[in-house]
Amino acid sequence: MKNLDWEINSRDLENGLRVYLEEKVNHLDEHSLFSSFIYSILSAAENYKKLKKLEAQLKEIGITPPKNVGEIEVVASKIEEVVKKSRFPNRKIRRIRKFLRWWCNSNLPFEILKDSKTKRERGEELRELLVKECPGIGYKTASLLLVKLGYLNLIPIDVWSMRFLKANGYPVKLPDYKKVSGPKGKEYLKLEEILRENASKYSVPPAIFQFALWSKYSSWGETKGSKKV
Repeated sequence: MKNLDWEINSRDLENGLRVYLEEKVNHLDEHSLFSSFIYSILSAAENYKKLKKLEAQLKEIGITPPKNVGEIEVVASKIEEVVKKSRFPNRKIRRIRKFLRWWCNSNLPFEILKDSKTKRERGEELRELLVKECPGIGYKTASLLLVKLGYLNLIPIDVWSMRFLKANGYPVKLPDYKKVSGPKGKEYLKLEEILRENASKYSVPPAIFQFALWSKYSSWGETKGSKKV
């Protein structure tokens, strides 16, 4: 990989804000929360341009949350038709099926809805609960979900975040999502704190800083309607 300029400027931060506004859920209810869960699960090791296509296809076929376990198979079958076109489809299908069963039996989605619609005071607590209780949801996926809901103190640490840290002298091992996965547990939280410190230097929320990094180096600017300013 060629050497990159890892200095973030005001234009990068503007693009980071644009990404957040594109990803942010503006009308939060049970249906949009459910869709955000599916989107976040599908985001794992997926190209952004492809991810947005998958999102559009799911909207087109009209995915709604199952009201009980008896509806899981119908919902799962619809989602699978789209997911089979994604990267690592079998793995994601298994995760989504487990997630659907969890959705029907957990009260946590409603706790997330309640906090997201009020003061958003429980971001880190809700993330810990998601990682602990929701199958197939790790720190990165849970962070992306909650950032979409407005919890800007959390960071979905991706490969670009890791490359930024490595370029700045931190001893991190870059993931390839095949043999080497992304950071987990205490390592994730430690790296997130380092990224928060870097975000504070630019006086922006941590999530906006991460989106600035991501938008600068990823394929975001190539997606339809998402030209870098």
